[in-house]
Amino acid sequence: MKYLENELLIPFNIKDKYGMWFDKNSYDWGELLKKEKQSLFGQIDATDRFGDVILSEISHQIINIKIKDSGVYGDILILEFGYGLNLKALLHSGIDMVFRNAAAIEYDNDTGYCKIADIWGFSAIVKKDDVYGDIIYRRKKLNKILHEIQKG
Repeated sequence: MKYLENELLIPFNIKDKYGMWFDKNSYDWGELLKKEKQSLFGQIDATDRFGDVILSEISHQIINIKIKDSGVYGDILILEFGYGLNLKALLHSGIDMVFRNAAAIEYDNDTGYCKIADIWGFSAIVKKDDVYGDIIYRRKKLNKILHEIQKG
């Protein structure tokens, strides 16, 4: 099975292109860890399926979830059958994929702050369609540059 390590699933304190953002208080992360132990799966591009996990379309499993100051991270175990083979082929062909929450979300229209009512999985989506665009990646580059400047 193909295995992706330490994938950023939910970034904290970064607004997406719609102005929405999460922080450590957005959800009871203990609930997510319980779901992981019971098996937490994902599908290819299924972020718009409210609450539905279609077993025949599962492509990957999320394991080893960690809650850090910068966000929720997890390892992705790509299944060796069904839609897992499709995801594996996409990654093998060089298409950049990210994994984002498929969840019921409540948000404040004024601030964009999001509370998560329920998470049912993490969908694999093409990076170019990510709601964070290059925001996360530009921020990482900027932090690296700032770190180098501070080192002197």
